[in-house]
Amino acid sequence: MKAVFSSKAGHTLGDHPIPSPAANEVQIHNVFVAANPKDWKLVEMIPGYETVEGNDCAGYVTAIGSGVSKFKVGDTFTTIKAGSQYGTNAEYSPEVSTFHLGPKTSLSDACTVPLAGMTSAIALFVHLKIPMPPSSSPGGLIINGASSSVGAYATQLAKKSGLKVLGTAGAGASYATSLGADVIIDYRGKTSATLAAELNAAATKLFGSDAPWYVYDGVSTKESIEMLASVLQPRGGRVATVWAPANDAPANVVVDNVKVSTAHTVDREFAEGMFAKFGEWLESGELNANNVKVIPGGLAGVEAGMGLLKDGKIASEKLVYCIADTPGVAK
Repeated sequence: MKAVFSSKAGHTLGDHPIPSPAANEVQIHNVFVAANPKDWKLVEMIPGYETVEGNDCAGYVTAIGSGVSKFKVGDTFTTIKAGSQYGTNAEYSPEVSTFHLGPKTSLSDACTVPLAGMTSAIALFVHLKIPMPPSSSPGGLIINGASSSVGAYATQLAKKSGLKVLGTAGAGASYATSLGADVIIDYRGKTSATLAAELNAAATKLFGSDAPWYVYDGVSTKESIEMLASVLQPRGGRVATVWAPANDAPANVVVDNVKVSTAHTVDREFAEGMFAKFGEWLESGELNANNVKVIPGGLAGVEAGMGLLKDGKIASEKLVYCIADTPGVAK
């Protein structure tokens, strides 16, 4: 099969053996796979890290490992990679956490959901302990990067729980608003102190000073974490993040790095239930997938896609590769 091997030397398309599913795994023939910022970050930031990268895919079940009873060959799925040696930047991948797709749900849309959607769900409902939907929760959620992939799903999940949403965004402000964000503050050209002051004032007005304030950092740089922590400092609280750079948050603010890998371990029961809801909501139109940007060349475009993500040139979109567009793949 064709797959992309990622290392510090680059992202190289080549021929690899087709992986067989182990116990409790299914083998998926990928149709679309999606890119995430961690795909380039892990390769560049972890010494010696090299693998077939990728976490998100959508396609068809082609083989089933022992112990699998919920799924059958031919089922349409989207999934997030568990700790296999094979990621999803490949024609085939062995997967554990999968959920069915209905006939109305496109595979290109569906592949944008697993990592970003589940990261946001674990952040909101496990780490921040926001009441599960449907509910009418008091207070609101501050999302830094509301038009990002995780921000888009966090916005929709928060609204399903009845929260008001205050977000930051730049060019993607209208996109975040279209997903339900109540107020968006443009972060561009502002110092951290100015942005923190504007968020504090807006949250006080939108949420109320006595209601719960939840905070989710979909950007998660040292500067953004410290900015959001300063918003919470007068009242204390918790900032859920998608990355874990060293920071100087005040003692009364907990910085909580969310790892989607817990969907396969301690949060597996939660994740299975949430994945089922994602499938239902996508099919019914209650959950909007990320805007899709298909990169030309299929898997041959992974190198270019990683460059776009690294250079910060993607806003309000999810990069997706169509496997059939890959050179050497049978149509």
